[in-house]
Amino acid sequence: MPPASEYLGETETRDQVHRKILLVDDNLDLLELAIDYLHFLGHEVIAASNAEEALDRLRATPDVQVLISDVTMPGMSGIELARRAREMYPWLRVLLVSGRADLVAAEAATQHFDFLPKPYRIADMNAFLARR
Repeated sequence: MPPASEYLGETETRDQVHRKILLVDDNLDLLELAIDYLHFLGHEVIAASNAEEALDRLRATPDVQVLISDVTMPGMSGIELARRAREMYPWLRVLLVSGRADLVAAEAATQHFDFLPKPYRIADMNAFLARR
């Protein structure tokens, strides 16, 4: 596997804005890979493998700045997780990711959540995180 630096793109650097991120995905391999890349980019990552665990982590860590969540998970969906998280912290930035872009993008937009289709490029996630 090529080093993470090869996936950043020409304009991205490790000197960009650093965030405290709650990352949620029920696919543990993808979760670990995303954690590694986000750490490489300089972000602090708190991980959860389902929505209920994510809500517990969010309650315990109120200074999380960004929620990045898969949409399709057993139990509570990422969209419902995002709604509940925003009820707790209205300022929280939310990025939903899913391989089912046809079903998710419109719903995410109506809730004012950002969306990236899977598979996503780490440069696209980095661009989202770099926005103020």
